[in-house]
Amino acid sequence: MKADWHFSGVTIEITSLCNLDCKHCLLPRWYRRRAKYLPAQKVIDVVDTIWRMGGFYLAITGGEPTLYPHDRLVRIIREARSRGMFVMLNTNATNMSESLAEEIAALGVQVKVSLYGSDERSYVLFTGRKLYRKVDSSLRLLREKGAWVDIDVIYTSFHKNMGISLTKMLEYAHRFTEDVRVMGRILGGWRGREHVRELSLNEENIVMNQEERAIFSYHPFIRFMPEPWDPCAVTYIPEPYITSDGWVLVCPFDDEVISSIYNPDWPSIYQEKVVSFRRLPWPGGRCNYKKLL
Repeated sequence: MKADWHFSGVTIEITSLCNLDCKHCLLPRWYRRRAKYLPAQKVIDVVDTIWRMGGFYLAITGGEPTLYPHDRLVRIIREARSRGMFVMLNTNATNMSESLAEEIAALGVQVKVSLYGSDERSYVLFTGRKLYRKVDSSLRLLREKGAWVDIDVIYTSFHKNMGISLTKMLEYAHRFTEDVRVMGRILGGWRGREHVRELSLNEENIVMNQEERAIFSYHPFIRFMPEPWDPCAVTYIPEPYITSDGWVLVCPFDDEVISSIYNPDWPSIYQEKVVSFRRLPWPGGRCNYKKLL
């Protein structure tokens, strides 16, 4: 492995299991129904490898990562934080315990919550599950413990057609944090996905600063983000995505398999396949494309 090869960080899908059935999800339903968990020690080994190669952050995702055994999840977070790494936990906030909320708050983890509604009706319509009360309880618990919470309000054409108010969703989100953003457009990126849902910002006079918008195109994925400083968008250094099966993907938004973490040479393989033929400076995304609005 070349001495000048580095990673900026890693996104690890610690489980493929999810307890929701959201209309816009990138992952196939069969995939989300598997009780597949990446072993905690293997996750820690990957974290250590990334850290030794210059990585500074760990994004934990799923499926729904809080369905992973909480003691093992906390162990993973502690290991990453002990190395000085930034840790972000992506969650639907349906399975938060008091002890997990306390640990997350104490360890300075950024909790990024995807919000799909503001009441029981909207959650049932969009996610297919009666879990709004659990979401509300989790958000209150995180606020009580002083956790760092960001909320991504997911608002799709489905929400609009069902008469779900974006304004009410935003008002609800702001009860728990000032760090709220609306996810604007997501198109399918997982091969075999049956449906595509477009998200819209053109509802109820939601205004965003044009300078804070960016569209990044990944083949075959387009993602709208109001945060152009997002690491995967502007870094010159790659961010691999690790699935719950241990497969190493190019990035969180492309299902091209590069290697497996069970192959000890996976970092070299990744770098050879993804980085060696990419020109630098890398303006953003594995497809080498970034457009500011």
